[in-house]
Amino acid sequence: MNIKILFVKKIALALGLIFFGFSVNAQLNSKIKVYFNHPVNNAVSSGTNAIYTAGFADTIAAYINRAKYTVDIAQYDFSASSSSSAIAVISTAANAAAARGVTVRWIYCGSETNTGLSLLSASVHTVASPTVGMNSSYIMHNKFMIIDRNVASTAVLCTSSMDWSDEMITEDYNNMVFIQDQTLAKAYTSQFVQMWGDTTSTANVSAGKWSTNKTASTTTSFTVNGTPISVFFSPMDGAETQLENVINSANNDMYFGIYDFTLSSPAEDMSTKYRHGVTGFGNMDQYSTTGSSIAPYDTLKATNVLGTANLQIYTGSYIYHNKMICVDQGAPTSDPQVGTGSYNWTSAASNYSDENFMVIHDATVANLYYQSLCQDFHVLGGAACAASTTGISKYDFGSQQLAVYPNPVVDVVNVTVKNVGTTLFVRVTDQLGKVVLENQANQTNEMRLNLSGLSSGVYFVTVTTGSDTYTQKLIK
Repeated sequence: MNIKILFVKKIALALGLIFFGFSVNAQLNSKIKVYFNHPVNNAVSSGTNAIYTAGFADTIAAYINRAKYTVDIAQYDFSASSSSSAIAVISTAANAAAARGVTVRWIYCGSETNTGLSLLSASVHTVASPTVGMNSSYIMHNKFMIIDRNVASTAVLCTSSMDWSDEMITEDYNNMVFIQDQTLAKAYTSQFVQMWGDTTSTANVSAGKWSTNKTASTTTSFTVNGTPISVFFSPMDGAETQLENVINSANNDMYFGIYDFTLSSPAEDMSTKYRHGVTGFGNMDQYSTTGSSIAPYDTLKATNVLGTANLQIYTGSYIYHNKMICVDQGAPTSDPQVGTGSYNWTSAASNYSDENFMVIHDATVANLYYQSLCQDFHVLGGAACAASTTGISKYDFGSQQLAVYPNPVVDVVNVTVKNVGTTLFVRVTDQLGKVVLENQANQTNEMRLNLSGLSSGVYFVTVTTGSDTYTQKLIK
């Protein structure tokens, strides 16, 4: 039995284990709040449910209404046809803040119409990104907001995938994260000041730095209440390289949702991970499947990568506007990560545009994004994600002595649990949670399963005996 235990340990280290160490009481860092504007799948929650709300504008306005000293906004587009628009609550809050003495500074993209700016009072200070002397691919595409940057107890940073328009709030797919941390807020402030050209309330247009004229960030790594967070500003901080680092960190699973994906290198990195046993799926907007730069789409839809079943495309009247990736949410000991922000996965976003890309190293945050990605995947036509397994023991091989072998398997796999003494239930599911095989036996600690009828791929073997449940990855 000792030889068998050692063998299982080696397989576990080589292939990774799903649900390792999951706690049904996993808690979100109190300094981090995440929101999604489309329904989420709380059935796959690891303990903290993701929040779906149609009130993104109301949430943003509520933070502005609490501001005591400063509000800094860098927003690509603010479109509101009138004061009755749902998004107009933001301009109302900004005007009220300025009226009570809060310094409100607002950067917007000069090449966009930004019709909502007409709703701002003269007390709100604004500046546009340049429209001349820039690369033709350049846009000021940031979507972030900083509240009370100089107050440690209340400084808040918000970054999002969402442009500020009624359609973006109610129809397009977006996510938004708020983080209460002054150090992080000041990192974003440093980026804001480069574009603003001054530290005062009045912008210095001649001193403003945009695109490749900016300087690279001196600090990109932060710790917020115990959670490591990295922030990279495009084009000077190497956002594409940082995206690839997130992808290449995956040991167990990887899920993504993206509006514009034209970068070949990240797609090839993803392909390599998926072909070597990392599980997952992707959601893409139809915008990334047509035109002259669809290499990532072609790479990922390959049969031996994701295939069409695990790569779902939004084809509706609006857009799938998220820019998010979730890595190893099913393996909490393997540095789960989320990448989010305004950064699309394109050459223009990497090399010219003003963007921000945030990486959060946190198992619970990763699971929140997984809940959203799962629901999106299903709505777009993919299989429903399986409900999260609860009551799973941590993998102490010295006590549970579970073996699933050979692994990888050709046809017949052996399942062994020492000293069962009760009914042994075994269930095999595919990587999307669909049950493909079930069996049970009484008063035994061994079972042989014939998997010859299953196609090659990644599966999960779940063994239940008495009150104990164990799950292990299996490759056929």
